[in-house]
Amino acid sequence: MLFRSHVSPTDELSLDAIIRRLAAEAFRSSIDQISPDATPENTMGWDSLGHMNLIVSLEDYFGIRLTAKEIISLNSLEQAKTICAQALKK
Repeated sequence: MLFRSHVSPTDELSLDAIIRRLAAEAFRSSIDQISPDATPENTMGWDSLGHMNLIVSLEDYFGIRLTAKEIISLNSLEQAKTICAQALKK
């Protein structure tokens, strides 16, 4: 599990790297297999359980709570980055 560190919502590279690492852990995959444009359709392990593992990991790491609408709409790592960046601004 990743240790939480301060991440600025404007620090795009750090946010990308952290979300990719969390996704790799959630999908039980290596980070090399998680592309920045990952979606459930092109990522091994991104099934319903992997999706919920990713949600829990994002919430725990960033100290945020996603709404049901955000959870359902999270269909790519790019969308995950957008949702997390918005939540971190609050």
